[in-house]
Amino acid sequence: MDLDFGTNKVNINVMNIFDSDYMVGAHSDVLKSIIDTNNLRTSGYGQDEYTQAARDVILEKCGLSSDNANIYFFIGGTLTNKVLLDIILESYQAVISADSAHIFIQESGAIEALGHKVIALKGKNGKLSAEVIDEYMKFYLSSQHRIHLVEPGCVYITQPNELGALYTLLELKAISDVCKKYNLLLYIDGARLAYALGSPKNNVLLKDIAEFADCFYIGGAKCGALMGEAGVIKSSIRKSHFMTNIKRHGALFSKGRVVAVQFLALFKDDLYTKIGKIAYSTSSMLYDNMKKMGYNFYIDCQSNQNFVIFTPRQIEKFKTKGYDFSIWDNIDGNQITRLITDWTFTKDDIDKFLKVAKECV
Repeated sequence: MDLDFGTNKVNINVMNIFDSDYMVGAHSDVLKSIIDTNNLRTSGYGQDEYTQAARDVILEKCGLSSDNANIYFFIGGTLTNKVLLDIILESYQAVISADSAHIFIQESGAIEALGHKVIALKGKNGKLSAEVIDEYMKFYLSSQHRIHLVEPGCVYITQPNELGALYTLLELKAISDVCKKYNLLLYIDGARLAYALGSPKNNVLLKDIAEFADCFYIGGAKCGALMGEAGVIKSSIRKSHFMTNIKRHGALFSKGRVVAVQFLALFKDDLYTKIGKIAYSTSSMLYDNMKKMGYNFYIDCQSNQNFVIFTPRQIEKFKTKGYDFSIWDNIDGNQITRLITDWTFTKDDIDKFLKVAKECV
């Protein structure tokens, strides 16, 4: 495909990309919200009417109010994690995460570059459990060498997690309880939250996350927005100068309205959850049919991610057919491959992929 930009032409090699859920631009309703407000002149740095309206909508959806929570908008997920965790943690504190967590594996040490150690604990299907957290805190508090250890100040989890697995309401409550027991803050990364909320296997609502987490963010970039994440900080975190700290991190977006109008569109008529449902429907279609063909999966499909085990020959066959996806890990000479869908995937897209998959069995 050739795109004509006057004297410059860009050749695009169109591929069938299952690599991630931010490979497309933005949902048409979200894009329209940017276009419709494009020529307006408003205050910058989140001081405009659209940003305030978006804050009000998000607070209402979360069952919160301006009396017990604040909303701050950011550009991307890594920046959101970096800024919020640095603000809510004391300078000498660490954050506990699963050993497959995004902040531990895939953020280039962004958290640790700020002086906060990431204490990675063993998870099951990528999920931390209250029992594992409790066990570590008992070790920390009883250690004779505690003075030489980094004090944990926060627990970090994602919904859904890096393997597409979902925390249940009981699991989330148990983690919240153990955090309270040890005076730890609970931080929930919601980069793909739409795909959890849109999954029929999920029983954790947005209001549940708002109840149990001290700080969390609602993902936009992977969930229909061009870019942007909405951070929610509850008043249980007794910190001041949030805006100053955000600016200090270089994370205070001058055109704040551009992010806010996208979230107004995402939460209009429940578009955010609808996006998640569309992605889950194609993801589950892929999972169910490939299981019938005899393919093995590393984990059952719970959201918009599938981790299928391919042989090197099968991967080469898919690539010759124009398919692109992430290689996650190796297992017994084969490769765990992530196939991820978004709201733009259709039944036709999955049928075409399944046709190739049938040839590769």
